[in-house]
Amino acid sequence: MSSAASAPLAQNMAPVSSYGSTGELAMAPTQAVMMPPTLYEVMDKEPGVQIRRQMRLLEELIGYEQNNKYVVRNLPKPGQEDGDTEYLLAAEKSTWCERNCYPPDCAPWRMDIYSLPSGKDDKSMLHIEKPCQCTFCCLNRPEIFITDPNTGAAVASIKDPFACCDMTIDVKDTNGEVLFHTVGGCCQCGLHCPCPGQEVNFQIQDPTTKEEVAHLKKIWMLGDLPVHVERSRQLPGGLRQGYGSEVEDSDLPGWHHG
Repeated sequence: MSSAASAPLAQNMAPVSSYGSTGELAMAPTQAVMMPPTLYEVMDKEPGVQIRRQMRLLEELIGYEQNNKYVVRNLPKPGQEDGDTEYLLAAEKSTWCERNCYPPDCAPWRMDIYSLPSGKDDKSMLHIEKPCQCTFCCLNRPEIFITDPNTGAAVASIKDPFACCDMTIDVKDTNGEVLFHTVGGCCQCGLHCPCPGQEVNFQIQDPTTKEEVAHLKKIWMLGDLPVHVERSRQLPGGLRQGYGSEVEDSDLPGWHHG
């Protein structure tokens, strides 16, 4: 880990205290308390991540949508189904009516991102929200807004622009400038034959050069659709924020491409 990434850890080193048999406070030797990794530290450390939805038996049996939860792990090694290190938890917060009564493109929802292993017991790292909006074909396309829950400051936004055939997503900064453009062809076998092992692939591109900076792959499995996001090259510091937003929003509920 770089010195910049380790700075937050150094700030959270604290002495561990305990009470002895005499009731007096005894100070133990200083120990480094390893804090959960931030989103940027995960992106710097790993060449890619796996995003997988936690299955809910009741939802599968009765067909009613429940609040989704997603776990972000490192990429699985050959022969493994899941990565062995859990980094982040994304927890949806929406009402029963919002999940089951609205058209998918129009439905509002909210989601918070937490560090693991502390999870929802800790403060949220990012807040993601999609407001209710009336979307019809090319009109009023869906947009997601990402904010810092501690300050309320905008971080990025993600819009699903209209496309006749391809599936597309634009990641924008706080000024509305496109940081990344994601495109996936409509003639992929995995879109029309969702059988276990089939894949749906997307390119995450630099909007200026059209160079691929990362690759997003959805893999059909029994009752599940894990997502693998692999970085194609090391990103400049100014682009990591947008890539992080792309990682977090690559498999969100009610996100349909037109």
